[in-house]
This record gives sequence, structure tokens and C-alpha cells, in this order.
Amino acid sequence: MKLQLLGGAYAGRTNRLNVQVCRNFYLGIDPKDSFPVSLIGTPGSSLKWALGTGPIRGSLSTDTAAFHVSGNKLYSGTTVVGTLNTITGIVYLAHNGTVLLLVDGAYGYTWDGTTFAVITDVDFPSNPGTLSFQDGYFIVSDTGTNQFYISPTGTAWSPTDFASAEGEADYLVRVYSDRQVLWLFGSLTGEVHYNSGDVDFPFRRLDGGLFHYGCAAPASVARIKGGLIWLSKNARGHGQVVAMSGGYLPEIISTPQIDYQFSTYSRIDDAFGYTYQAEGYEFYCLTFPSGNKTWVFDGTAAEWHERASTIGTFPARQRYSSHTFFNGEHLLGDYANGNVYVLNHNLGTEYDGTTIIRDRISKHLNADQQRLFIREAQIAMEHGIGSATGISSQVDPQISLRWSKDGGHTWSNELFRSIGKIGEYLTRAVWRNLGWGRDWVFWLRTYTDRPIVVTEAVGFLREAVKPRASS
Repeated sequence: MKLQLLGGAYAGRTNRLNVQVCRNFYLGIDPKDSFPVSLIGTPGSSLKWALGTGPIRGSLSTDTAAFHVSGNKLYSGTTVVGTLNTITGIVYLAHNGTVLLLVDGAYGYTWDGTTFAVITDVDFPSNPGTLSFQDGYFIVSDTGTNQFYISPTGTAWSPTDFASAEGEADYLVRVYSDRQVLWLFGSLTGEVHYNSGDVDFPFRRLDGGLFHYGCAAPASVARIKGGLIWLSKNARGHGQVVAMSGGYLPEIISTPQIDYQFSTYSRIDDAFGYTYQAEGYEFYCLTFPSGNKTWVFDGTAAEWHERASTIGTFPARQRYSSHTFFNGEHLLGDYANGNVYVLNHNLGTEYDGTTIIRDRISKHLNADQQRLFIREAQIAMEHGIGSATGISSQVDPQISLRWSKDGGHTWSNELFRSIGKIGEYLTRAVWRNLGWGRDWVFWLRTYTDRPIVVTEAVGFLREAVKPRASS
């Protein structure tokens, strides 16, 4: 009998409804293999650069440089090239091939490769909230209004080069260019503008381009696959993740269980998201600072999982506050300091060597509420992965299992089994005589820094003793 161990993160309002946890694992999909679904350990990271005191507030890469804002400093690589007037808050960056433009909510800045300057043009938006670039134009939203401004240079701004998102009366909270279309996200709705080629003002609203899913968190908008993904808000409520891959009809991709988790946070407007691709998978990582959580949508498997830092109190939100891809590396900034990390799918540790703890809590296993005696549970995985040298968790990596017989309310002790020292490919991780239960749930955990792949979990049952027939 399958133990329902493979799956995503869907813990809901009560354990009785859904108790599933998938933390620091994601689902591997290989329909051509005998194990079409597996659990794969999420990547670790190593230190790339230490850029000032932090935090890392934003990042962007060009063909020749990776830019990061750490505290009030703009870095090109590891070199300081400018000083901002603010020290906290998200910074948005865009590049037109010559000039780098930054906005921090209060000021705008330019860097042309030689000179860093604060934008002093009186026609620049007074509250520059978010930023994008399309068709030769920098595009900046003005916080607290429904207006956006454009400039081909970033240094000179015209009092007539602005327009409004007028489909509804809500404020404009994010501008974002994707597929040569300008997306204007309001607080309750959104609309699509295109470049009409008009010499007076090029951007016009597309007929039928109004959609009733606004943006609950401006920094949550990101590209995924063939479209966009964001944390939504509209007149009916907020806190659902939606994606728009074709046409202009958003699709809800978060589940009621995930939405319930969002609803428990004191605020969600501070959430931020980024996407990245690795080994054929595409991930949307959405962090809630106020909730101290990071949730990830796997666009390949169409499943959710949680990623958590093991540094300090576990589980906590991931350390990452920004992402950019440069020179073949995924670079991630730290929200608490000036560190920039390199993501590494072959590492099972965080930048300081802390081992990543990984959890998977299964679905409920029952048979119409009849008692089941599990005489043996076996978890199949990539065995024999121990290191030749190092600490015990490397040389003889371990996996643990706990189980609940009351639907995830109380748990057994944690019992460890070896995954296998180096070359011990025939190792079997087996737990015997688990006992009787009507509503089984299983909790797998690993503490090792070795790469982890779990392929299957099975249980062998003992038939219930039937009462004797009376003579």
C-alpha cells in the first residue's frame, strides 16, 4: 500500500481536512520513468559577495554587470557606484542599454556608467513607486494616483508624457512590461496597454484588456512561463495567487489551503516574489515578511511547496530578498545583511554551512475508518549518498520517520534510519511494527547536507483479525 508520502504543501484550517506539509522539497516529474513523481531537495546556497551592511533591496543584471542595492549603496558587481537617499524599502531597477534607472518610492536615480545622480526634473513623478522599461521608454508609476509617466532617457521628463489607468477608479500600484505589452496593475483591477506608435503618447489601452484582479503586493508580480503571476486583490477580497498565460483572463493557481495560510498573516501587501528556472523547472518564490513564510509554486509540476531557512528558529522565511541571473548564476540578496548568494542545487546547506532541514507530512491514509496494522514501512530513495569524509551527517546520512494514528494531532517518537554510506546503494530504510491505527499520517524529515531524492514510500499491512463465527 502506498503511504501517500509524495505530494505538495496543502495544510488547511484543521488537520482533519488536510495536514500535508512539503518543506524544502519540491516534486520531481518524470512520466517516462517507473517513478513518475519524486521528492527532490531544494537548493542550498554559497556566499558570492558581501556588499556593505544591507539589506539587499533590489537587483538587476545586464549583459555586462550585476547591480545590487545594499542599504543606501548601489553596487556594480562589488564596486560602489552611487548613494541613495533612503536606506530601506524595495528598490526597482530598469536599464535601457545605456542608462540604469532606479526608484525607491521617494526618489529616482540614474547611472550612466560614469555618473550617478538623483533625478531633479520637476516633471518626474513626486512619488515614484514602481518601474519598468519597454520599447525605448522608462515607465514609472506615481504612488497614490492612477498615473504613469514615460521618458526615453530617464534623465529628462516632460509634463505631457503621462497617462492614466482609467478602466476603474482604483490606484495604480505596479507597472510591468511583458511580451511587449504594458501591464498596469491597480489595487483592485488591472488593464493592458500597447504601443500604438502615436508620436504624442505611444501607449493606449487595449480593447477588452481590463481584468478584475488587481495587485495586493506590488513586488509580487513576476514572469513565469508564458505570462505573469502575482498576489491578487479585488472588490471581493484578496490573497489569491493568479497567473495569466494567454489572453487577458487570470487563472487562480493557489489552493484554498494555501489561501488559508495567507489569511493568517497580519499583512500581505509587503509580500514580494521572483521566479527562476533550474534543471527544467520554473519556480515562483513568494515571501511574506510579516508572516515569516516563503511559499513556492512549481510551474512545471503545478504544485506548491514551502521553503524555509534553518538559520535561527526553524522554520523561518528564506533569507532571500532579491533575485537576478547573471553569468550563468542565480544571485540572491539577503534581507538581513549585504550578502549575495549563489543558488546551488547540489548543496544541502545554507551559506554559513547550516544544514537544511527538510519535511514532508503525508496525506491521510485510512480504509473507510477501519483499523489498519502496518507491520512494515519502507521509504525508497537515492541510497549510498554518503560523503567519503566529513561529519556524521555527511558520511552516514540519516532519514527519520514519525507517524500519527489520529490524523496528525499527536506523533510517535522520531526514529532514524541510514540512507547509506558512500556506495551502499542497496541500503533499505525500513521501520517495522508500527501498530494499529484508523487515520494514519507520516512525517518524513532529513537533516543531512547530502542531495536528497525520495522516490516511493510503501507500507505492508497485517490483515485485521476477524471475529470467530459462533458455533
